[in-house]
Amino acid sequence: MSHSRCFSQENFRSSLIKRDQQCILSGLAAEVCEAAHIMNKEWLETNSKEIKFTKQNGILLNSCLHREFDKHFWTVDIDTQIDTDKDTNEFEITCNIKLYPPAEKKKRYKLKLAIFEYNTITIPRGCIPFFKERNKYVEQKIYNPNVFTCEDIQKHIKDEFNSHIHTQSTRKSKPTSSLKRPKLSKRTNSSKRTKSSKPTKKKRLSKETYAEIEKWIKKYKSSESKPTKEERERFSTANNISPVLFESRFTQYWRKYS
Repeated sequence: MSHSRCFSQENFRSSLIKRDQQCILSGLAAEVCEAAHIMNKEWLETNSKEIKFTKQNGILLNSCLHREFDKHFWTVDIDTQIDTDKDTNEFEITCNIKLYPPAEKKKRYKLKLAIFEYNTITIPRGCIPFFKERNKYVEQKIYNPNVFTCEDIQKHIKDEFNSHIHTQSTRKSKPTSSLKRPKLSKRTNSSKRTKSSKPTKKKRLSKETYAEIEKWIKKYKSSESKPTKEERERFSTANNISPVLFESRFTQYWRKYS
């Protein structure tokens, strides 16, 4: 086995399964869990795969907890526990779970996250340096309001917003928008409808339209011929009437203006 293969994602996950044996929070079997990096590989200022893929830089989590961890909803509160546990030689250490602002907000609004079911977490002591670096990075680069950039905001806002931007960018006929437009009611939407290449179909006919219908039908009555379907469609389109609506009422009009 080459040196590069020794430090791959596959071997990283295998080493975590061998060490943790289950999701360290939910207890879900290791075989269906995911290998979560504590410090993202791009955050580490090193090209060493040995450091990036060491098992000390990872924990085994189920998919929900892993996604919430990667989205910075929660972390392990290392600092408060280390000071009270200095003289312990245990392989593992139990710490409190710390919720970040987005998770706190969801909790206030009674929205559900998997992490809300847990208050403490037991991690290997070897993971402590990576958690300390992660917490410092996240708090300084992501949740520090003094260093927010437009890129940071767009990267870490909720998924619904990101998916909206992606959808808008793929629509060639509509301009891309960075903000989600409010949904208009039927009444407001119809009053502000822009002109399109197709004529606007009217459901209620005006007096002028009825007069045109009467005039048109009398012309055919005088020649003792009934207009064909194609002629009816041309007339309804020319007078801005829905062909379906006009067709459904044509017999009524024909008898009325006899």
